Amino acid sequence: MNLTEAPPMVPETATAAEPIVPSKRRASGLGLVFGAIRALVVDTFRQAVASRLMILAVGLAGLGVLACLSIKIDGPMSVKVPDEIELVNRDKKPLTSAGAVLGRMTLGFGLVKVPIFRDVKSEVGFLEAVIARWAAGVAGTLLLLASTAGFLPEFLKPGAASILLAKPIPRWTLLTGKVTGVLVFVTLLTGAFIVGNWVALGIKTTVWAPGYLLAWPLLVVQFAGLYLTSVVAATCTRNTTVSLFTALACWVICLAVNHGKDTLDVVDGSPEHPQVTRVAIQAAYWVLPKPLDFSKLLDQAVRASEHFAEAADPDEEVTGGRVGFGLSIASSLAFAVAMLGIAARQLSTTDY
Repeated sequence: MNLTEAPPMVPETATAAEPIVPSKRRASGLGLVFGAIRALVVDTFRQAVASRLMILAVGLAGLGVLACLSIKIDGPMSVKVPDEIELVNRDKKPLTSAGAVLGRMTLGFGLVKVPIFRDVKSEVGFLEAVIARWAAGVAGTLLLLASTAGFLPEFLKPGAASILLAKPIPRWTLLTGKVTGVLVFVTLLTGAFIVGNWVALGIKTTVWAPGYLLAWPLLVVQFAGLYLTSVVAATCTRNTTVSLFTALACWVICLAVNHGKDTLDVVDGSPEHPQVTRVAIQAAYWVLPKPLDFSKLLDQAVRASEHFAEAADPDEEVTGGRVGFGLSIASSLAFAVAMLGIAARQLSTTDY
């Protein structure tokens, strides 16, 4: 080799570039994850629009808001006895003045006329309590579970999943994106129903009860805990029916455990309940979602105890303070996160 020849040139940036490349890869990888989640959220909205059951859910929510807009209430001065449950008194009769009907409510823009014995404010509170407890709390949750049960099984079908799983994206990212899309859609739909009813009743009656709006987050949290159990079933079976019945079975079990916990609180120290039973129910209560606690929180928000006898807690020292705490909500959210982790683990070990 001629000493006068210049040695082969080595790029001066090679050494300096080495620590930069990994950071760029990390940045691009993180962006890929968030981009995938965002795309899956959008895809879930498209799937929801194409779903007939979801179209039914949206339609019923719109009808609920329209029904509230069709209401007109002509009520009297307040007839409710202080500290008395409105619909139940000693004679098991409505609390009216000399038994006379003192007001009228029209529905369907005047098509249906209903006599009432409440003043306007009490009647609006009664309607909001019924909507929150039954229309949204029971019927709404059931309809949403049925509408969304097929989203994950459809997404995880071998034909569609094999294409998605072949991409350089962690499987947990795909699952998280799909679940996030469902929860975002349900949150918006629930919010549209609750806020829409609240605004419609406020416009028609000039009565604005902000406590009713707490039904929105409470119902979403309750739905999330139940829905994530169907997600676990979907990753195991990829069957819509199994996913739906898993969520419904979880709902029934949680109701039973929640009721058992409340019963044990009332009869604390009773020899009829062995210590093993008490410990098991206590443990299950803190692990599982708490639908009865959510119902009681919802009743407190809409002041349902002023209208329904069963909403009044006869043992305030036992249950009144506990329901007011955020532990019920926090533990229910923790259950949903745990179910998501189990579903992600199951998906990561599934062969396609």
